Amino acid sequence: MAGPVSGGSPERIVVIGTGEGAGALATALTRDGAPTDLTIDLVTDPSLLESALAREAGLVIEAAPDTDADVKAAALRTLLDELPARVPIAIATRLHTLDGLLPASRHGARVVGLHLVAGSSVAEIAMPAQFDDGVVDGVLELLEGRGLVALPCGDAPGRIVDRMVAAAWLEVRAASAAGTSAEVIQGALGDAGIALAAVAEADLASIVRAVHAGLGEPSRFDPAVLQGPAARHPARPQDALALADRLTLAAIAEGYRLVEEAVAGAEEIERALTAGARWTAGPFTLAGRRGLRGVVTALAAIARDPAEDAATRDRFAIPQVLWTIATV
Repeated sequence: MAGPVSGGSPERIVVIGTGEGAGALATALTRDGAPTDLTIDLVTDPSLLESALAREAGLVIEAAPDTDADVKAAALRTLLDELPARVPIAIATRLHTLDGLLPASRHGARVVGLHLVAGSSVAEIAMPAQFDDGVVDGVLELLEGRGLVALPCGDAPGRIVDRMVAAAWLEVRAASAAGTSAEVIQGALGDAGIALAAVAEADLASIVRAVHAGLGEPSRFDPAVLQGPAARHPARPQDALALADRLTLAAIAEGYRLVEEAVAGAEEIERALTAGARWTAGPFTLAGRRGLRGVVTALAAIARDPAEDAATRDRFAIPQVLWTIATV
């Protein structure tokens, strides 16, 4: 691991990009109540014609539209070429990993990923595989100084919030396809304390595709599930209590997978979901309330049910780390 990168001026953050994403970031960093001893500049010229401004920054955030990986990769290359090595760079993206944009050997240790969770003050900070403690700590300090809840996590598809909420969305979609009414679904979400608003339904398909591809195409994130008829679903509509139970179990299983894959620790996952996604409790709190042995027993019963489809059996498969802890 390289030594700490000394940043530029800690009094300046430069956001480079156009569109709603860049504006939302600049607004979040300058909202009422945030400290005023830091300058936030929104530069709408991604070609860095004002790069002299960026050269003086303590952090440069690249916030070009997130849909095109080639555009994001080109912007990152430009930043790496134009900015002094002492200036940390954050790439605002929820659909792409750092390694997916550029090989780690190219972007080095001074680049992090950033996802500002909509409707919240939570920012997920994705760290490269060979991250620099000085860079990450400096970015966290700058963002937290602006009143954000900055949570470090691995450079993984979907990070924490998108992956967890998408998993809940898919279970809701399966229930809806089986004939479960919208009223029952809303009741079940309320009973489980799980909210879906952090992932707009219009964004669900792109997030599911990104997670599916990035995780090696697991059945539980198969985009075909979103098509309804392409997948089998439970034979009967569910009542609110049964659906709430399934949502809770699916959340617990996916939360333990995030820990197992070293995407984030339990504390970061809990904070991301409660402060970011507005869940009433994170997966580890939910597991503690039920008891780990009870969780394992319930997951096993669903996963081995021959009436369930492959995506569902994968969603409720018991993560190895959960099995190990629960059976010690």
